[in-house]
Amino acid sequence: MDYQDVMKAEQVKEYRALYADAGWEFVGTSANWQYFRRPYVEGDTTELYSDKESIRSLYKKVQSMFGIVALANLSIFIMNTTRMFSSSSEMESLSTFMKGLSVFQLIAILLLGYGVLRFQKLIRQHSD
Repeated sequence: MDYQDVMKAEQVKEYRALYADAGWEFVGTSANWQYFRRPYVEGDTTELYSDKESIRSLYKKVQSMFGIVALANLSIFIMNTTRMFSSSSEMESLSTFMKGLSVFQLIAILLLGYGVLRFQKLIRQHSD
């Protein structure tokens, strides 16, 4: 283990301790996301991100994830629409499918872009 791995492991340990102190139970990890749960209590709100800096940091992480997924979809959308207009017989049989996929991708890109903009607004709201 190098220094960065040790530091990351220490940060994860502190992160889990923060949640445990707030009454949350660690459930598991998937794709670098930590999942926690706690029993539902009506009227009770537990906010782990209470200071502006941690809220901004959370929003920036989610915003960048939306942006990365939007850019990936945009590049695939461009490739698909470019291929759709090629004149090969192979593409003619896939044309209807590709048009449907392109519409779906365009909608996904627009929704993800909207999410990026909304998170930018939230980040500005929590600026000093």
